[in-house]
Amino acid sequence: KALWPREQQPRLLFVAPYITDYLAEKCREIELPFLDTAGNAYLEDDDLFVFVTGQKRTTDLAPLHTNRTKTTAGLRVLFAILCRPPLLNAPYRELATTAKVALGTIGPVIKDLETRKLIATFGTTLPKRRLLDAKALLEEWVTFYPATLRPKLQPRRFRAQNREWAQQTDLTPFGAYWGGEVAADRLTHYLKPEMLTVYTLHNPTKLITEFRLRADVNGDLEILNAFWDQTLTTGTADVVPPILAYADLMTTTDARN
Repeated sequence: KALWPREQQPRLLFVAPYITDYLAEKCREIELPFLDTAGNAYLEDDDLFVFVTGQKRTTDLAPLHTNRTKTTAGLRVLFAILCRPPLLNAPYRELATTAKVALGTIGPVIKDLETRKLIATFGTTLPKRRLLDAKALLEEWVTFYPATLRPKLQPRRFRAQNREWAQQTDLTPFGAYWGGEVAADRLTHYLKPEMLTVYTLHNPTKLITEFRLRADVNGDLEILNAFWDQTLTTGTADVVPPILAYADLMTTTDARN
């Protein structure tokens, strides 16, 4: 305010979470109006004078909500629930084991889903939970999987000398699964694969050697680490769960998908 002539001073208002008595007095000395969340205030105008100090700091402000489901661990939990909805009512330890996360992850994720009205909990002694909006939960997982969880799966690009091997190869002996376009083709028989995606349980050296794959950052084959419990894999033995195949397709910008 010292930079402005008194008659030209702009009208300022100092707003803060909490203003101490000392700071309140200093603000009044320089005629700086203020407000805080505890109710302390100094406002002065032609027909108005308010000066309140001594109000105690507010301690019961609600904490900022953190979306736990959008973390790497949270997405693992959501994936397990989406693949097998009954897990929502399983013991926390079972859900944590299936999702491959720490036991302490489950409670905050469940609370997050309840807060956002994506699940409902009934009862207290033996609580029962129910999905309220499975579609919204699926779209959320598909949206955040590419940017949050997928990069942690050590994606690597390769190129095969012969693309035809993908049409007939069963990846089960290699401890691997087809994802993306190949998975979609095997599940729907609708899409002709151009980009190949493979998720592996183990070191892919055997697979790389068998099919003479060579590293290529622009290659048409991508290998990632499998992140889910194998009990979530159903149907075709060497194909990822449909939810993951769908997410892989949505990750691309190819109109065919």
